[in-house]
Amino acid sequence: MNKKKVGPIGWSHLRIKLRKLDLYGIRLYMASKGWYSHDRLSDIGWGKEYGYHIWFERWDWHGKKCDKICYHASTPLHGDKYKKRSMNMAARRAAELALRVWETFGEDELPAPMNAYGMVYPRESYFGKPD
Repeated sequence: MNKKKVGPIGWSHLRIKLRKLDLYGIRLYMASKGWYSHDRLSDIGWGKEYGYHIWFERWDWHGKKCDKICYHASTPLHGDKYKKRSMNMAARRAAELALRVWETFGEDELPAPMNAYGMVYPRESYFGKPD
């Protein structure tokens, strides 16, 4: 299997473009690229405190139907006096990963979810519904 790695450090031109956008600008930009987004403020995973979570997902890969492909980022907000900036940075991290994966994997390769080391490999799955 030909493994392609998509590491955690983004491309400079993409980082500059996303850095200029606020949280909703990032979500609108991602929507224009075909990515659905949703976010949540919750205490899930943060104990008695709360944090911000954002997901970018899609149900097609380069025009072919597939299982959901989803990338997520989160940040704790308790005790953070820069909450808005932290939320923007989480959205930017998730968007950068989703866009890098889109560019790295072609129409015949599905990416798997990111592993604990920040790497993404091809998914051993199928497109669409099995016959």
